[in-house]
Amino acid sequence: MKKYFCFVIIFVVFIVSYYFLNNNISVSKKHNMSSQIEYNYFNLQAERYFAECNFGVRELYFEYDGESTQKVDYGIFRVVLNFSSDYAKSLNAVIKINDKTVDVVLEKNPFDNSFMCDICKVCSVDDDIEILIENIDFFYNKFNPVTSTWNIDYQKALDLSFIYLNDFIKQNKKSCEGYLTIIYSKYELETTYFWCYRVVTNDHQTRLVVFDINKGDIVLMS
Repeated sequence: MKKYFCFVIIFVVFIVSYYFLNNNISVSKKHNMSSQIEYNYFNLQAERYFAECNFGVRELYFEYDGESTQKVDYGIFRVVLNFSSDYAKSLNAVIKINDKTVDVVLEKNPFDNSFMCDICKVCSVDDDIEILIENIDFFYNKFNPVTSTWNIDYQKALDLSFIYLNDFIKQNKKSCEGYLTIIYSKYELETTYFWCYRVVTNDHQTRLVVFDINKGDIVLMS
């Protein structure tokens, strides 16, 4: 009886271990499979513009081919003017991160009234980030670290994404890549934010999940 009981325990442990090893994707694998991971988001409202910045890592050469290759850091700053700027092709600005400054040129988006640049650097929610735009600002304006108040940071968001899309990822794990981004409805301080993870396979199948930033509740899955 004891031998039978020991055999049952060993068998159960084996089955549980096998299931765990074959149905859990490591943190490093999640990162390797993801062609974009957005870490943090900041924004501010000045008198004459709205500004925001997103930080993370992304594929050096974007190709929706189901394969995640070499990644680089990004720090994208976007300024949306609240007055007509048809004449302006770019904006000169100074970005201050803690005690260091960098001169940047924000290029005009041809489709709207926004200007963008990439400083190719990742900042954390603990960094102090400010901007001064030439011919618009008389002093630096400080960014608000929006993601610092969320219960679900990017790593938890990545974990949840792989849980929600587990079956699809498991079926295509050798030929898919993912994109973790922060989405929202409009360029305003008071807006609703969500985490979004989209998976693309090498034959262009896609699945995505959108979920709440604090509770992780699924808003959309398709």
